[in-house]
Amino acid sequence: MKLRNAVAVGLAVALTGLTVACTTGEKSVRQVVETYLDAVVGGRASEAIRLIQSTPDTMSVIPDEALQKAAGRIDGYTIDDVQSGTVEVTLRAGELTDSASLHVDVDTKIITDAYLWRPMTVMTEPAGAAPTINGVTLPEGDSPSRSAVVLTLPGVYDIASRAGPLVEVAPGRSIFKVNDPLVAPSASASVTATLSAEGEAEAQRQFDALLKRCLADRTGHDPACPNQLYDGTNADPDSVRWELGSEIEHTWAEAVDGQFVDQAVSAAPFTVSWTEGGQRRTSRMDWRLGAVVATYESDQSITVSVLGAR
Repeated sequence: MKLRNAVAVGLAVALTGLTVACTTGEKSVRQVVETYLDAVVGGRASEAIRLIQSTPDTMSVIPDEALQKAAGRIDGYTIDDVQSGTVEVTLRAGELTDSASLHVDVDTKIITDAYLWRPMTVMTEPAGAAPTINGVTLPEGDSPSRSAVVLTLPGVYDIASRAGPLVEVAPGRSIFKVNDPLVAPSASASVTATLSAEGEAEAQRQFDALLKRCLADRTGHDPACPNQLYDGTNADPDSVRWELGSEIEHTWAEAVDGQFVDQAVSAAPFTVSWTEGGQRRTSRMDWRLGAVVATYESDQSITVSVLGAR
């Protein structure tokens, strides 16, 4: 009788210990998830990202300030169930809700989350201008060229770039809803840019200076100019004279990789005269090189040049 009682007491103690261990483990898992989702709700992406599995080095993380400014971001949650490292939660973003399963490694306290994060490709122009998300500039190094991949949480993201007064930027927008399906394509947003009125005036000023220099060229072979004598022409020194055949108008295209191409200037006529062995010669020729481009510089200036000029 005493032996039976002892066995019963020992079994009860063992079961109690198992129950306490399970309860403690579930509580720990729950706390990890609460810490994680509290950071998400608070707009602290930099804190939340440290609690999940490692992310690719090629991606940056949405800046906290940009997330906090995002409409439609996650603003609440409830924990519905905790079972063996798996936590079932309901996420809220305004009137939208969705369910998610978060898995926690009990030993490392690292969360596997396949629901909340999504890469967003940011394509901005002009290349060299700092991209912005919801008015927040991406950290230097996060935008190596005109594109960057940013890990985002649900929200509305307005993409632009800080390009200065010579450029007009048409912003883009990316929307990632909390209840978007997991198979939805990666988010993306594109920014286009054109020269502003001030930018066009600056481009005109530089072009006029270039054209003045080219029309004053007496060699016929200035490598920066579109009005060059044909190869093999042996003009006497300082004998070349140029005259522009018509006024040049400009039509600047949208930026591509930081270059605004003047689509109107490609066949302007020039009349040229020179002496060769003392004999006066005259010819008419068109624009010999490529289009005029205004290249955006990292200091927010532009530089006008002729494509194909050496």
